[in-house]
Amino acid sequence: MTNIILVTDNKKTVNEVEKILENASFSLIIAETDLSAEESIKEETADIILYDAEAVNIDILSLIRKLKLSLQTKDIRSILLIPEKSINYDILKYVNSYINRPLDKNLFLATLNSNLQLRETFRVLSKNNNDLAKSLYQLNVLYSTSTQLAGSLDKTNLIEIMTDGLEQSLSLSLCYALILNEANDIKLIIKSLFPISSRLEDAIKLRALLNFKNLFSINPAVEDINVIKYNKDQFGEHDLNVFCYDNLFAPININNKFYGIIEVFRENDFAQDDTKCFTTLVKQVSLPLESAILYEEIKDTNIKLEKLERLKSEFISIVSHELRTPLTSINSALDIILKGTTGEINDAMEKFLNLAKRNVTRLSAIIYDLLDLSKIEAGKMEFRFEKTNINIPVELVKNTLESWAKEQSITLKLNLDTSLDSVYIDTQRMEQVLTNLISNAIKFTKENGTVEITTSRISSKELQNNSFFDITNRKLSKEYVKIAVKDNGIGIAKENWDKVFEQFKQIENSLSRKVGGSGLGLPIAKRLMDAHKGFIWLDSEVEKGSTFYLAVPIMSDEEIFKLSLEQDIQKSKQEHTNIALISLSEKIVEGKSLIDKILDEDAIRKTSMFKEYIYENDDRRNYYLYTVDMDSFVYDFEIRKLKTYIETNSQEYSECDILYSSVLYPQDGEEIEGLLEKVNTFSKGDINEKNINS
Repeated sequence: MTNIILVTDNKKTVNEVEKILENASFSLIIAETDLSAEESIKEETADIILYDAEAVNIDILSLIRKLKLSLQTKDIRSILLIPEKSINYDILKYVNSYINRPLDKNLFLATLNSNLQLRETFRVLSKNNNDLAKSLYQLNVLYSTSTQLAGSLDKTNLIEIMTDGLEQSLSLSLCYALILNEANDIKLIIKSLFPISSRLEDAIKLRALLNFKNLFSINPAVEDINVIKYNKDQFGEHDLNVFCYDNLFAPININNKFYGIIEVFRENDFAQDDTKCFTTLVKQVSLPLESAILYEEIKDTNIKLEKLERLKSEFISIVSHELRTPLTSINSALDIILKGTTGEINDAMEKFLNLAKRNVTRLSAIIYDLLDLSKIEAGKMEFRFEKTNINIPVELVKNTLESWAKEQSITLKLNLDTSLDSVYIDTQRMEQVLTNLISNAIKFTKENGTVEITTSRISSKELQNNSFFDITNRKLSKEYVKIAVKDNGIGIAKENWDKVFEQFKQIENSLSRKVGGSGLGLPIAKRLMDAHKGFIWLDSEVEKGSTFYLAVPIMSDEEIFKLSLEQDIQKSKQEHTNIALISLSEKIVEGKSLIDKILDEDAIRKTSMFKEYIYENDDRRNYYLYTVDMDSFVYDFEIRKLKTYIETNSQEYSECDILYSSVLYPQDGEEIEGLLEKVNTFSKGDINEKNINS
């Protein structure tokens, strides 16, 4: 039955409402004073509160203001009965609905039922948002745990990382894992909220052994178990009643062989999503455990660790997809409701529905950020570099965000240097970085503020004088294109400058809490700038604004070639392909170039398969070319053909040598890492020692 509290000291109103509700399934409670209204809300389980604007001795406006927060917390709908005559309409913004006098029975009951239905709708939306928030939190924990698992090769430590992840994501009361490292090395790791009693410890040992014996062929004794205990809080104790809690159990498998068991307990029942999270984490620990065991048997575990990183990235993609599906459904449902398809909505309903829609959009953006970050960390982010003028993506992003800025009463200004040289960038990724910086500037700038975007030129010397980052071990280009995004918003304290580029970090202030976010946008921007051999930094002062800077190198053809080679090396290591590299050098004689003749007559495959670069040094000319994943048979054929061609034509044309030729495979880790150093040596024209590996 629905409980209604009527706040009034007007007998006429009481009689009218009682008559209307006479045959309806509503329970009416009368509150004749401010105090009795407050007491009724505290003591009764109310669904709706009716305020009578014609109450004589009750200050209805003050009472509504006073009870507003309490009603929101308890999810109680508020309705105002307004008189026929004039009323202070400011009061209406504090209630959910109102009913005009004289009271019409059908309209009165319809308003009550509409508010009850709306409350139920909001409860469903709230539950869905809470479920999404919980899923996102579990995803973040899973991602963090996955990263930690990938960084350890100690088997016991891996189990502890997994149980830590379970504790964080499931809020456990107690968790134990029994693991078999060796026949004589059995560990029981117990993690609990409170310390455990001695009899509970003995009971867990016996319980673990019984489960263990059902899965393993060995028969260990209680005294063979080495117990490791952790607890969070000292004020309390767990006893045998823990076994009355809800529990989840799973074996820990490695290559279809049992390695151990894990069981978790929680006073509150586990939901279906909790079970999925538990199963996922237990399954995920098996791979790093396998890597740890292999590490004890073999020295080279690099490929296994990279495989683990790839699987981690796939795991993030799968879980993110599971989050995106319900988000899409919720977003569609909200669109349908907001369009009025399901019925007319009032201002209050529209306000809360728009709030829910904004939160769904935010969660979607966070999920896409997580996917981008996982791709970058796994080395699977694809880039399509090309030479272009930086002003093009800058202007495009500015035009894209301009309408949103106007909605926020913020002005976007653009100052472009039209004399800038072209830069070698992935336009789409650069637009992603610029969108992040400019949208952040808009979000953190107050109304009537200004965001100014400027492009200019900066020298490497100016970068070296920048104290924000250490570029001691970075090879710099001569010049850079600088993009500055300046706002006059809330600013960032200097001690927090470094934090903005850390994952899942947000600077704590009222506006940052309001606009929200995952804390991944700027870390992703930094990774993308690193891939461009560029820089990102900021200058800011609290309450005066911030300026974020990007520096993109103006690359020579040689630098572009080296960047391309470096990226393809990384890709080959990820995909287990090979790199075929050839370097030629010639001494020009009477202006005749054998390299030009080679290219003209197609004596070796051209740029359809090879990426090439020609570099002149004094009286010598160097030619470098490489390709990815060339078949070794085809490579040998090409090298033999090239050698024959050089020997045949070397007397008529220039003196030409093959400096270096080789097919390098991912397992040749050291040799691949030295490729760039070899190219650097070649670019200096150093041919004192020929390195011919055909």
